[in-house]
Amino acid sequence: DFSDRTARADIEKVVDEYIANNPEAIIASLQNYGTKQQQEVQANREENMSSLKDEIFNGNQPSIGPKDAKVNIVEFFDYNCGYCKRGAKAIDAVKDTANVRIIFIEFPILGQSSELKSRAALAVNIYQPTKYYAVHSALMQAGRISTEAEILRAVTAAGADTKLIKSKINNAEISQIIERNRQIASKLGITGTPAFIINDELIEGMLTVQAMQS
Repeated sequence: DFSDRTARADIEKVVDEYIANNPEAIIASLQNYGTKQQQEVQANREENMSSLKDEIFNGNQPSIGPKDAKVNIVEFFDYNCGYCKRGAKAIDAVKDTANVRIIFIEFPILGQSSELKSRAALAVNIYQPTKYYAVHSALMQAGRISTEAEILRAVTAAGADTKLIKSKINNAEISQIIERNRQIASKLGITGTPAFIINDELIEGMLTVQAMQS
């Protein structure tokens, strides 16, 4: 009714006047809210990191380097990601370093061809694990390939058994791995690639050779 509309208008006028006269208080309030949100996100991320640590570091993800390495580098990547392709040089530079283990989390988020490449690489890891890194590197270095035939040619060039991988590329086990990788990324707040976990520290974005070696 009229009295309710009048009361609402009076309240809105008071609020508008307060905002106009105290802009710094509004800014401070928004900043505090943003800080609180960030703290909550970080707390959830740390809690999830703790619960997922064993699965990430001791699961069946593709990896190179000793299982008991002092430094564990986990990479979430997509084969169609330009930054991942550029950052692959940093991985290659440290892969033979003593006491370093690199764990590869196939995280295809950039379309169907990304998933096809991850499927091929995961099939190699399951059925010809010694060929995984060669295939991984070949797919990272490949140009604009997108069809299954083109991807399988890259797999062949890297030394894997094309017929075997082609027969396994659509296995349910591979679908489950990719889906679980996406769930892990979501729990850690990872929405893009590349992202790294170095021991317990999450780092989002590309790392240079110098940063990786430090």
